[in-house]
Amino acid sequence: MIYYNRFLLQPAKRLRSRHLLETAIQPAFTAAQPCKAHKLIRCSQQSTGGAVDGKRAPAQMGDNRMEMATTKKTTTRDIILCALFAALIAIGAFIRIPIPYVPITFQAFFVLLAGFLLGPKYGTISMLLYLAIGLLGLPVFTEGGGFMYVLKPTFGYLIGFALTAFVAGRCTQRIKKLSVKNLFLSGMLGMVPAYIIGTLYFYLIMNFVLQTPMALWAVLWSCVIIFLPADILRCLLAAWLAKRLLPVLRKNGTL
Repeated sequence: MIYYNRFLLQPAKRLRSRHLLETAIQPAFTAAQPCKAHKLIRCSQQSTGGAVDGKRAPAQMGDNRMEMATTKKTTTRDIILCALFAALIAIGAFIRIPIPYVPITFQAFFVLLAGFLLGPKYGTISMLLYLAIGLLGLPVFTEGGGFMYVLKPTFGYLIGFALTAFVAGRCTQRIKKLSVKNLFLSGMLGMVPAYIIGTLYFYLIMNFVLQTPMALWAVLWSCVIIFLPADILRCLLAAWLAKRLLPVLRKNGTL
């Protein structure tokens, strides 16, 4: 009988020990399970680009679509603005006062305005686009178009205008206080490359290509001094207009 009781008690002790062991292990096992599941989900999301079971979350897909649409819209807008200012520069070539050698045109006004409003990158692109269209043969220059226009004495000004738009745009970006005075100074500083390149180009073409000797003083008078009053007025007008347009265009998100 004693043996039988011992035989019955031994399984009960074993069951009790097993129950205590399971009770001690269960909390740790339960705490470890979510961590493991979380790691698996995180790895799955990383492998599928933030998706679960290969499907991207609708919110994330919407954000990506909006970002792509914004980038596309910005690129299209910039192209349109560059084309618009290239057309305005072409129109400015035909608003002119004919004088010997170098006519006074309204091109510099639109070049400065492109630099003020579009910035150095897109302002320069608009001028380069205008040059490309003219060199391809369209009569958008003051005296026509075509590749042979590079032999004209005034073509150096067109090259210099690309740098004018860049310098004016870069100086405008660095202006701390937007004012007509600061924009005017930026524009006049931007005209310096046009004067330098235009004068040197005019001197070289007249003396060595067209075989029409001109003294350096005569070239400076025809290419710089006679243009200063008109350029000051054009620069003032462009600075005044940009001062009023820039805050409005930036507020509306156009620029």
